[in-house]
Amino acid sequence: MKTAISISRDIISQAVIDKILSRTDKTGECLIWRGSTSKLKSGYGRITINNRCYGVHRVIFTWFKRALFDKEIVMHSCDNPLCCNHEHMSGGTQLDNVRDMIAKKRDRKAVTKKGGENPRAALTNKQAKWIRDNYKPGPGEMSGMSIAKKLNISPGCIYRVLRGERYKEAT
Repeated sequence: MKTAISISRDIISQAVIDKILSRTDKTGECLIWRGSTSKLKSGYGRITINNRCYGVHRVIFTWFKRALFDKEIVMHSCDNPLCCNHEHMSGGTQLDNVRDMIAKKRDRKAVTKKGGENPRAALTNKQAKWIRDNYKPGPGEMSGMSIAKKLNISPGCIYRVLRGERYKEAT
């Protein structure tokens, strides 16, 4: 595992923080980074300061809270790696992060749960059943597109529920 570059508060300026915040959108309580992200598919925002690339969350944590200790990581209480809200961040070890993941049921055992039992599921089993019970083909208030808009999910998800490809256990 590649270790993150430690960052000194001395190289962070208010201009850097303003640049970061100008590239965020408020979604609920989170400030979502809309700039470049890691090529490693980790989902973390990246920013270049003095020709070096840093994790946006590490820059924000260092500016608003404190410098990170050796091998310390930034944990997000919201579990969103693109969140830049310093109030959602805390420092910890990788072990702390794993314990947090297990406590929040984001570990592999939780992810293998099907349908609405999976904490990452787009719908609950109750919502999937409601879709099956209320869907009416064609245009109108209960079309797949209308239901998708109401539930803020993709129409494809609706149609997979209707075809029985997803949420089979929701009856």
